[in-house]
Amino acid sequence: MLDEGLPVGLREVARRARVSQTAPYRHFADKDALLAAVKQEGFEALTAALQAVDAPPHLPRIRALGVAYVEFAVANPGWFRAMFGEPLDRERFADCAAASSGGFRVLAQAIVAAVSAGAIEGDAHDLTLMAWSLVHGLSSLLLNGQGREVGLDPARAGELAERIVRAVTAGLALM
Repeated sequence: MLDEGLPVGLREVARRARVSQTAPYRHFADKDALLAAVKQEGFEALTAALQAVDAPPHLPRIRALGVAYVEFAVANPGWFRAMFGEPLDRERFADCAAASSGGFRVLAQAIVAAVSAGAIEGDAHDLTLMAWSLVHGLSSLLLNGQGREVGLDPARAGELAERIVRAVTAGLALM
């Protein structure tokens, strides 16, 4: 349903799963609980995809993480939109809220290591925010079909992400 751009509702989920309309309520209190579970699973999958990146430290690792982020978004558009769509009640869905920062932490660890090793200079937190903003923005543009006229082609997302992230990390290395 997410990949089809359809709103997620418990009745439609039940219909597609070929179960009774009340069956989802045995697992989820309401639609928000279902969406929180979907978001949490997506954040955990994104974190796992970033943790699976096998690249040498510092700049090559940061680049590889950026590419992996964009490739995850393009491969999982419905999930990605759900993860970063409607705001989450962080108190009610604390597990999902905790999972939502997993990918950021993976990127932050790589950037802290690079700053500590002298591969890049600057405030590690600010650099992490910048790197995340870059790949998240690129992912969002690709998924929303914006920028096609300037070369943002989802079919070439990995290659595009590699070029953009390489240019930014080359600049960081010069700081």
